[in-house]
Amino acid sequence: MLAVGFHAQAQLKVTSDEDIGIGTTFTEGARVKIQNTERYTGLRLFSDNPSGLSSNMYGIFNEVSHSSSIGSPAYGMYNEIVHPGSGSGYGIFNNLPSSGAGGGYKTGLFNKVYQVPGSSLRSLGVYNELWPYGTGEATGIFNLVKETGSGERSGLKNFLYMPPGEAGTLRGVYNRVYPKGTGLAYGMHSEIENTGTGQRKGVYNRVYQGASNTSGAWGVESWMFSYGSGSAYGIYSRMNTNSGTTGNQYGVYSYVDNQGTGTSYGVYSKVIGGGNFAGFFDGNVYVNGTVTETSDERLKDNIQDLDRGMTVVQSLRPRQYQRRPKPGQPGRGPTSYGFVAQELETILPGIVTEVVAPGEQVLRYRTETRKEVIIELDDEGNAVERVEEIEEQIPYEEHMPDERYKAVSYNKLIPFLVKAIQEQQATIEELEKRIEALERK
Repeated sequence: MLAVGFHAQAQLKVTSDEDIGIGTTFTEGARVKIQNTERYTGLRLFSDNPSGLSSNMYGIFNEVSHSSSIGSPAYGMYNEIVHPGSGSGYGIFNNLPSSGAGGGYKTGLFNKVYQVPGSSLRSLGVYNELWPYGTGEATGIFNLVKETGSGERSGLKNFLYMPPGEAGTLRGVYNRVYPKGTGLAYGMHSEIENTGTGQRKGVYNRVYQGASNTSGAWGVESWMFSYGSGSAYGIYSRMNTNSGTTGNQYGVYSYVDNQGTGTSYGVYSKVIGGGNFAGFFDGNVYVNGTVTETSDERLKDNIQDLDRGMTVVQSLRPRQYQRRPKPGQPGRGPTSYGFVAQELETILPGIVTEVVAPGEQVLRYRTETRKEVIIELDDEGNAVERVEEIEEQIPYEEHMPDERYKAVSYNKLIPFLVKAIQEQQATIEELEKRIEALERK
């Protein structure tokens, strides 16, 4: 039965046990199939809600009842696009103009998923599966947020609530990447470009640890499992400034306001294994405080008195020198004072170490041309797209080879200097006794 203007709640009502085809007689098992060779829109619905009505409006409303005995998937909406052309293809495209005086939310896509208590199956609000075999960009979710308003803008905003007593895991964003190729892989990539005056934060974390919480709290936690031969960084920070920059720059800035009784550490670094360094600084180091070195008796074995002092000091060759300039530096450094490691090694080999200086990451640029799809609305509210080619300077880093240098632990010279002073003082006291004895004669 086909009825137009027949039902009180529908202008068009179709009642039939057979499949229905619009523009086609071959439905391929679909309940309703629309085949359109004239337009680009398979189905377009327009719903007009008069200003006096307060009920919900749905462009498309699907309710699927899935029996527990059925093991096949259930889809509220399933879109399959065969798109061999060069234009963009959209499984779902939503356009919500926010004009007007309405104060309600404007939601392009809203999903409500209910998981039955006790169920161990996954629940997914949005699931995207991409098979990118070509060279173009593939994006699971792409959000473009623009306009000139003053409200908050979020490309992706997640709110997760865990009731008291629950022991499950909450993740605001969870990324799992399997890079089997040779290209770059990012668990999270943030790029901020703007010439405004507001603050810019690539990643912002705010964590509150309750007074009754005895577990740890981390603003950023990084786990790195390195099995290859390349460099591995738990956290890598690089900052580049131009000649007009006048403010302070911090590669890593740590501030701890400890008002409790526990011990606070601005930076804590631990490296297990010989020949490693908990800290490596290529440049000057300033300390506004005390540098303390562990010297507990409980950590030492084979404690013996030092038997050399003055002989070692007399063999030392104090030097003054200038450091050779590094690549990119205008000239030699200022005059410094110390020792030459190779010379000192022949006298005290225990205080000279060969250091592996990691090669620098040199910033390079390559030119790439990418195509960007610009989506605009015409006068009738239809989405119109155009493709622009944009040439960009893409930064990348080239890792320079590591280098090996001789380094001196100057603190280890102190015991020899003290021993030399003690030996010298003993000699002075012995001479004073002899002088006093000669004066009594």
